[in-house]
Amino acid sequence: MTAKLQALRDEFKRTDGLRRADLYPKLRASADAILADRSISAYERAVANMVGGFAADRVDDPAVIDYLTRAVDADALDNDDHFQSMLMLAQALSKRDPAKALTLLERFESQTRTHDPTVLLIKGNVLNVLGRYPQSIVAIKQAIAGFGAKDRDKKRGGEIMLASVYMSAGQIGEADKLIDAMLADPAQDSEGMALLVMAYLKTGKAQAKAVALGDKVLARNPGNPHVRLALGQIYLRGQLVDNAIALLDELNAAGQLDDNGRYALLVVAMDVFKGPSAQAAKFADALLATNPGDAGLKARIVEFGKASRP
Repeated sequence: MTAKLQALRDEFKRTDGLRRADLYPKLRASADAILADRSISAYERAVANMVGGFAADRVDDPAVIDYLTRAVDADALDNDDHFQSMLMLAQALSKRDPAKALTLLERFESQTRTHDPTVLLIKGNVLNVLGRYPQSIVAIKQAIAGFGAKDRDKKRGGEIMLASVYMSAGQIGEADKLIDAMLADPAQDSEGMALLVMAYLKTGKAQAKAVALGDKVLARNPGNPHVRLALGQIYLRGQLVDNAIALLDELNAAGQLDDNGRYALLVVAMDVFKGPSAQAAKFADALLATNPGDAGLKARIVEFGKASRP
């Protein structure tokens, strides 16, 4: 291994350990510098592409797909790096090309003969995106069963995913039973549970259940501003404006609503409501009444309110 490649691997390990977003572009630039050298070996090129893909993935840059595709297609990495690159590529593709992601995951399973629950969970998510709900449910159930005591967070994440897939599949009763069991677990991720409120709303048939679940999540987290802000955004996406305003007012009264939170809510409202809408105007008025401190933000809220008036 050349000194440059060893230095890149060392930088890779340091950056991965620090988890600082500002360091990933530097890591990617180091990988690109090696890739610019036409004299490097196939192995060196594959490693540099793997590292570049890692750096791009950490900042959610679509370039991750190009880097990792080159790393995997070169077939020049050692087994651990090759299979790790395949798995990371499948995860990146799951958002942009789920059919290709599934093909890659099946190839990964065939080559490694793995029954790793994390891989099964990724596969279950991809199958869900593809609308293959029965197969998705099977894969996620297998993943949940495979997680041990040290992987409780992954198991709980799998349960949230399974409940969401049940809803997408129209199996609301199964989703209800699973959600009741999750609510009985005091350690269950409340922000993840809040996402299931959105899953209920997406069915178009379970608005009352969505609000009831939202109330239960709030009751589990008295005074938690993060859960309330997340749920407020979800209510906006489901166009439950009165519910969103109630949380907005609650946060503001408790002194827990800053301009970052106001901006996050405004972005969601602008994304959901296009053109004149009494509901959008009502929300804009409520948001403005919380007295934003930033003049620019205040102006944007006023502008949104004017554009929303029927």
